[in-house]
Amino acid sequence: MTHARALVAAAVLLMVPGIAMGKTIKVPRCITTTINNCFNDSLFHRDYAASYNTIDSALAAAVGGDRIYIQSGTYTAPPGGWKIKVPLEIFGDGTGDPYIGLSFISATLLTPASNNDRVIVLDDSLIKANGKGHLNHIYIHDLTIGQTINPTAQPNSDGIYCLTSATVSPPGVAQVSLRLARLRIANMGNDGIHLEGVNAGAAALQGVSIEDCTSHFNKGRGLYILNAQMFRLDGGIYSNNGEEGIKVASCSAPQLSTFECGANQTNHPNGDAPLANLHLEGNLAFRVTGGHFEDWSAGALVRDAVGITGGLGGYIGSCTFGIATAANATTARGIHIWYPYANNTGIVIGPNSWSYVPTMIEVEDTPRTTSCVVEPQIMYDYNPLNFTPKIIVPETVDRGHVVVAPVSGGSRTMAGVALPLLSTARRDSMTAAGSGGTRREGLVIYNATSHRLTHWDGNRWLEGIGGIVGSAFDDTATAAIGVTTLLSSPTVGMYRVTVTGLTATTMNKSQIIRLNWTDEGSARSVDLPTLGSGAGSLVQETVPIHITGGSLTFDTRASSGTMSSGSFVLRIRVEALP
Repeated sequence: MTHARALVAAAVLLMVPGIAMGKTIKVPRCITTTINNCFNDSLFHRDYAASYNTIDSALAAAVGGDRIYIQSGTYTAPPGGWKIKVPLEIFGDGTGDPYIGLSFISATLLTPASNNDRVIVLDDSLIKANGKGHLNHIYIHDLTIGQTINPTAQPNSDGIYCLTSATVSPPGVAQVSLRLARLRIANMGNDGIHLEGVNAGAAALQGVSIEDCTSHFNKGRGLYILNAQMFRLDGGIYSNNGEEGIKVASCSAPQLSTFECGANQTNHPNGDAPLANLHLEGNLAFRVTGGHFEDWSAGALVRDAVGITGGLGGYIGSCTFGIATAANATTARGIHIWYPYANNTGIVIGPNSWSYVPTMIEVEDTPRTTSCVVEPQIMYDYNPLNFTPKIIVPETVDRGHVVVAPVSGGSRTMAGVALPLLSTARRDSMTAAGSGGTRREGLVIYNATSHRLTHWDGNRWLEGIGGIVGSAFDDTATAAIGVTTLLSSPTVGMYRVTVTGLTATTMNKSQIIRLNWTDEGSARSVDLPTLGSGAGSLVQETVPIHITGGSLTFDTRASSGTMSSGSFVLRIRVEALP
């Protein structure tokens, strides 16, 4: 088809009756500083085909797929808020810059009818009445929503509100593909954004995207989303709200990236509510990256920047955490995984940067919180006069936690990897990988029953014998050695002591080597074979002993008289037996 024919075909298509095309509906400017209220349509002439003087009439005229452009100015919603019942794009002239003289002149400002009213409501009643379809593909952007006054807390005062219907025929009605972008929502009596699916299944929210929005100074939460699938938050600021900055609950695979969340919980200046700036509750496979959290501490109350309750699989990493004033940071906690009434499992805390945070990470010691992994963290700065930063992960057996631990709380040097503490019973319950199990050749575990590293060689579990750090002796002597301590207050158990002695130069007296210890309340000792006086004489002996208290010591003495010439080398190693 030639270019000319294509143009003709397109023109013909546009003239065919019954084919609807999405249109842009324009709402003229309405400035409350000069006009007390937006006039009704009948008081104005329409200058063009798709223009209305009120948002109410524009919404009434709009059909699915239309766009409503609201010019800069201030618009007051009807009681209960503006109801969006069909797929629409609604946008304005931007949020303006209210921080310069509190001016909204250049912004499109949408305000509620009263302090206890919503502004925008996503209403699926029309879909419910028809019993089919979805309230989908709604795009709201470039608006300021809220009030210019400091509100009181009100249960129905939300900036943007959605609650899906639970009972429809056929079932399966949901809010699909909702997109919010470049919005500023402030001073609402409840939540800035409140999006709620009735359940996490057929009536869940699906495909919700929030981009570069600011929701702050609200009496409730900056953002609350419940029962959503494929929720994505990208950018934005959620700060200075009365409760949590962001609460994400019962969502499947929520993704939060590159946002700020700080100085929330302002309803609780006296520390009467242990909330989190970001609260993740009951989510599956969540991911949080690039978040910036600051100024969440409040006096003596231990508050969390991020609180995770009932998380099943998730990741938090590449985030920054900081308290502006070190003196206020003594009780602040960064990431807290807790809640004894629901499972927390499979949560990975990746690398993050910390500044003046005393407790960077805390994992609660409960049987329902398992298999958490803490990767290396970086302490950017802290005040050692006030606190030493710490990571708290329980060392309880069969919890399955893995920690890459630093040398100390404030150190930037990693010390090593702490493996999960696995009991012998749990170890022996593992089945072969070939039959779908997890036991495979080369698997290394830490057996908390025997306190040993253990590995599977393909046929059996092998356990090493560990030399006790600080118990070794290695020296060259030119005289008898007095009583020397190898172990002080050792753990009750079996030990293996290996002694190697070599006469370096001819001695005038041979040497007797004696071990001393306590077993069952009685002092015990054993003399090893005598080390001969001639150069090159050798003694090598391994002695098993059982210790129940006291100390393990050794000494040497001449076979008779006093050693006055020559030298010998003595090496002793103590190993704890399984």
